[in-house]
Amino acid sequence: MARLTAAPIEIVFDGRSYRATPLTLADYGEIDQAVLGARPDPLARAAAACQGQSEALQQALLSRTFDELLHGWPVTSHEVSLWMSSREGMAHILWLAVRAHQPEMSLANCRELLAANSTWLQAERALDRLNGLPPGKLPGRARRPKSFPAERAESPGEPCFAN
Repeated sequence: MARLTAAPIEIVFDGRSYRATPLTLADYGEIDQAVLGARPDPLARAAAACQGQSEALQQALLSRTFDELLHGWPVTSHEVSLWMSSREGMAHILWLAVRAHQPEMSLANCRELLAANSTWLQAERALDRLNGLPPGKLPGRARRPKSFPAERAESPGEPCFAN
């Protein structure tokens, strides 16, 4: 019932309690915008791709880039899933969840809070709980294969996979 009513829950990081609420549709809209903002500049990408290509291929690349800029480049669920599994994504989700009850918490504060690996695992468990699911059981969350090196999963800016 708490999930249906978006009731806040208490989550604890480094001994401090925070009140967090489930994400709203507006929050997911902000996530889409953050994913779009993290993409490379389409014009810079096209300029780099055009280097050394034939004029016909350059025109095709620039035409496609123009279409992307004119009509948009929709965010895919795969992109969102990868971004939400990254440190930046987790910090952003944490900030979206706690900002209503802790207005003093900024996105930068959430990034700092998640800088420690121990806090990172606490955040993952807390956000699983916020979603009303058992820890590590989020549908669509990328999983780290057994052969994937653990140190790579902890790299900032890289997708971080649940164990």
